[in-house]
Amino acid sequence: MRSRGLSVAGWAVVAFLYVPVVVLAVYSFNHGLRAAQWEGASTAWYERLLEGADRDARAARAPILLSLRLAAATAGLAVVLSAATALGLRRAGRLLSGALLALWSLPIVLPDVVLGVSFSTAYHLLGLEPGFLSLLLAHTTIAASFALVVVRARLATLDPTLVEAARDLGATRRRATWHVVVPHLTPALVAAGLLAFTISFDDFMVTFFLHKPIEPTLPVWVAGKVTKSPTTLLNALATLSLAATFLLAFLALRSVRAGTAQRS
Repeated sequence: MRSRGLSVAGWAVVAFLYVPVVVLAVYSFNHGLRAAQWEGASTAWYERLLEGADRDARAARAPILLSLRLAAATAGLAVVLSAATALGLRRAGRLLSGALLALWSLPIVLPDVVLGVSFSTAYHLLGLEPGFLSLLLAHTTIAASFALVVVRARLATLDPTLVEAARDLGATRRRATWHVVVPHLTPALVAAGLLAFTISFDDFMVTFFLHKPIEPTLPVWVAGKVTKSPTTLLNALATLSLAATFLLAFLALRSVRAGTAQRS
């Protein structure tokens, strides 16, 4: 009886989280202009979005491209930083590694609004103007924290004797790292990159404090349109964004599982 109650509660939580997403996806096929008023099924808004046959569809191109460029740059930097940090913490003492891990975990545990205000204040004091660079630094800081969790979990499964064997065979520390450690970390690095890309592309709160008003990212642009005049086009755009996010999350999970299966 208790197990059944837990099962019902679990399904209720799933429904609470995903029913709005399903409703959004269904209403993205609405033929009418208004986002929440059903007027028949149609794929017209997807066609307008892809062909740029609508004013909002054309206006969305710049935010989409900005979000993609920002997410790609964030993913690259987050992978490099998380890998370098994971390798450095592996050789650091327990006290130092504990302190550094606590600092790296702050972007994970702090509320987004606190991060946004903190970054905005710090950039103002440093004289850094809102724009792509400020967003890139902030997104990389946040994404690298999550990426480090993935990379460290994979690095913990590395057999130290493999590196020692490579050193015994004459490899330098750099070559041993490149030919032994990096191949072992590859699935985690791919997963970390995809995770960082998703975090950056979907971020709204921190981006809201740091973006140029004339250069909004896609989430900020969509939020502005929703508060003024929500249309079915926004439903279609949000559905495509969600589908891309789920795809990246799926690929990241597959990458981690592939690495685990290869190790076993």
